[in-house]
This record gives sequence, structure tokens and C-alpha cells, in this order.
Amino acid sequence: MLGGQSAKLVIYLNTKFGKSQIARHESGVSGQTHINKQEIESFLVPTPPINFQNSVEAEYKKVVTDYYKTMIFTDELAKKFKIIVESLENNISKNQNVD
Repeated sequence: MLGGQSAKLVIYLNTKFGKSQIARHESGVSGQTHINKQEIESFLVPTPPINFQNSVEAEYKKVVTDYYKTMIFTDELAKKFKIIVESLENNISKNQNVD
């Protein structure tokens, strides 16, 4: 299971802000994205307040734990993950000028 910074990055990269940065750097064909380590390291990743980060990470870990119990990414888990991502998007939008 991903923890700490890895989990936060996965969640961020699934937000509209993270996807936007990925789109600017992606290359490849066949619908596959190829981004190298240096490009990922250049991404601007906002840092919300620590209590918010911890809350989002805890919710993410619950979703991942539930997934590992069944090894099936159910609609319910997808909805929970979407809520986590939207929560982060809302926090970023509220606290920073980001498109």
C-alpha cells in the first residue's frame, strides 16, 4: 500500500490540477502516457494544511484497504476515491489561484 508522500502524489495526480500537469508533459501513442522522473519532479504540487492532508490520506488508505480485501475496484470504492479527489480539488481551488 502506498503511504505518506506517495499516497499524496497519487491523489493529487488524479485531481484536475494534476491531470492538467500530466497532459502538458505527456508523450506517446496508443493512449499510453509516458512521463519521465524529471518531468514528475518538476510538477508543482500544492501543500494543503497538514490536518487536511492527514484527513485525505486517511480516507485514501481506507479505500485502498477495502480494495485489497476484495481485489475488486467496485463502484462504491470508485465513488469514495472520487470524493477524496474532489475534496482536494476544492481545497486547492479555495486556497490558491490555480486553473
